[in-house]
Amino acid sequence: MSHYRSIHGWAADHVINYELVTAQGNILQVNRESHSDLFWALKGGSGNFGFVTSFDLELFPLKDVYGGNILTNASGTDAVIKASASYADPVHDGVADPLSAVNPTVQLALDTRERSSFTNVFYNASTGSTPSAVKDFTTVPSGAASTITGPRSFVGFMNETAVFPNDMRRLFRATSVKLSSQAVNIVQKIFDDESTKLRTVTNGSVTVTYQYLSQSFIDAAYAAGDAIQLLPENGPLIVTTAVLLAAAWVSESDDDYLLNFVKSLVDSIDSASTAADLYYPYIFLNDGGIGQLPFPLYGGGASLPKMRMIAQKYDPQGVFQKLASGAFKL
Repeated sequence: MSHYRSIHGWAADHVINYELVTAQGNILQVNRESHSDLFWALKGGSGNFGFVTSFDLELFPLKDVYGGNILTNASGTDAVIKASASYADPVHDGVADPLSAVNPTVQLALDTRERSSFTNVFYNASTGSTPSAVKDFTTVPSGAASTITGPRSFVGFMNETAVFPNDMRRLFRATSVKLSSQAVNIVQKIFDDESTKLRTVTNGSVTVTYQYLSQSFIDAAYAAGDAIQLLPENGPLIVTTAVLLAAAWVSESDDDYLLNFVKSLVDSIDSASTAADLYYPYIFLNDGGIGQLPFPLYGGGASLPKMRMIAQKYDPQGVFQKLASGAFKL
């Protein structure tokens, strides 16, 4: 899921060839002309079909962009939540502008009980003026530290926004809601209500992140063809990722406690969004968590039987289902 997603769809949709080694040791070149069924399945199907040893990507030219990060303390967090809801409103420019991409995150520290936010703001244009689509994020009041500027190189933008450290215990869990400001407000209220009940965890935090998938994104991804197969008639969505992050929480004994929390949190969000007719049946594979089942939701349920047939064809003994560790299985 790239910053250019509303124009180009999934990053995986720009793979033009995979080199794959099957369980039998055969080396395959997988593309639209050769093993086209496997080519379709690999785009979203994870490590269920073989070892991908290399892949070739179709490139597109980059130009300077506008963007950066904005960080707020507790005093600016409500404004970020308001901007996140406004961005999802189809009446506003926001997500409807295919040149824009934002990923707002709201965090609660589990030792200090302080709220804060971090938002990655991107606009695909060489401009020094704030585009209206992201304006609400750039005018967040009080307590904000911003690096948003333009024009700037995309490489510089990415180097600055790749901020997640690796020296922490981490849990992810994802769900999706239909694109609307109401959906953002429902998710945020549940997150706020539930996270404040958590016990103190030294150096721990819980966060919720909003990743917006516009109608133009879904149309582009569907046209490219992949196993994920989000259906254009179902409309745009927001991938909400309940993320547990901590520089290091003190005891391994906290693992189950936090896992149970994030499971419960996503269950509560799903129940509330379903009641409001805002639930969207999709789990983003990259942010899926322990016990979640992304594949049955692909293509409205139509992709998984086809994926299983393809896996049986190229891995008849089920090596990548039974013996390969990790990843989500078919």
